[in-house]
Amino acid sequence: MRTRWRDVLRCAAAVVGLTATAGLGTPYAAHAEPDDDKQIEYYDWELFRAANSPVLQSIRVEGDTVHFTFVDRSEVEGEYTFVAWPHPNELAYKSTSRPRVPGKGRVVNGTVSGLPSGVEICGNVSTEVEWDGAYRRAESNRVCYNPETAPPDLALQTIRGPADRPAHAGGASYILELRNVGANDASGVVVDVSTSGVAELGDQSVIRQTWANNGFTCTVNSPTNMRCTGGNVPKGTKIEPWVMTTYKGPGQAWVHAQVSGAGDNTPGNNGTAFHTNVT
Repeated sequence: MRTRWRDVLRCAAAVVGLTATAGLGTPYAAHAEPDDDKQIEYYDWELFRAANSPVLQSIRVEGDTVHFTFVDRSEVEGEYTFVAWPHPNELAYKSTSRPRVPGKGRVVNGTVSGLPSGVEICGNVSTEVEWDGAYRRAESNRVCYNPETAPPDLALQTIRGPADRPAHAGGASYILELRNVGANDASGVVVDVSTSGVAELGDQSVIRQTWANNGFTCTVNSPTNMRCTGGNVPKGTKIEPWVMTTYKGPGQAWVHAQVSGAGDNTPGNNGTAFHTNVT
């Protein structure tokens, strides 16, 4: 009995002592130091992760292919992995890897295929970042694309023209492939066209109708710059306006084009250039 009561009294004293000194923190401090260290380490890592994780800017879906754009924010990292899945079934994911990005703040584009079409698709991107002598995984934000509510998505990724052209021919025509792969019509579309190298803009009157057919009004601002405004590109369609050029002589010629429009939140597919070797 003495042993039993002695145990009871010891437990009671321990409870009273802990209660009495809880405000001072003494009994807990001695036992909490390791936990505090872990918590400090956790918060340090969270701050580092938040500053160095990639940022997924946008995803868009064409058929079974997801196009993604993200920004690298880490000086030192491993390869990047982009994962996309049909919401909410994360187990049916598809993924692709991208090599590490030199520097910091670079914009990276990529694709992954094999996803079902006509459903909401979500995705994120992750990488291994160096922290405290080791590599840890840092994930980006999550972005989703719903084909039923997706805004206009203007895409200008292809220019067709001659790869080689004799200078004595005087110039050439180039065709811009402008698409709207979003779920809504695009209006007030703007296309900026420029030339560089030995290429200059030619007489646009002969191809003006290819722009006017879609509501564009074009103004040539200099021998190397033209802006076309007020265009309309219905959802799911492709239009093909033309650009006329002249050549100042032999050399390298480029035609550049960039599209923009209200509601288009996926800039990764909005511009391209085409090169011609002028002999």
